[in-house]
Amino acid sequence: MFAVPQGTVEPRLGITAVEIWCDEVRLSINPDKTGLVAFIRRRKLPGFFEPHLFGVTLHHSMSVKYLGVVLDSWLMWREHVDVKVRKLTICFGHVGGPMV
Repeated sequence: MFAVPQGTVEPRLGITAVEIWCDEVRLSINPDKTGLVAFIRRRKLPGFFEPHLFGVTLHHSMSVKYLGVVLDSWLMWREHVDVKVRKLTICFGHVGGPMV
C-alpha cells in the first residue's frame, strides 16, 4: 500500500492508511470518541505530535477505556481496579441497605 524507507518512521502514514481503509469499506469512525494513549515508560514523549483523524485532532491521554477495561500509558491496573472497586462498593451499598 505505502512504501516507507527502511529505518524511518512516518506516523502520519498509519493514520492516512486507516482513513483510506475506512472509506473503502464504508466504515465511519467518530474521532471525538477516539482516544490516543502512548504505551511508554517515560512521562514525556520528545517530538510527539497530535495527529488528525478525518480532520479532528487526536489529543494525548494518560488512559483510555476499551471494552470496559481502563488502560493507562504505563499498563498498570490501578485506575481500572479503582473504578471496579468503586462500582462494587456502590452496588453492595444498595443491596445491603442502611445498617442499623
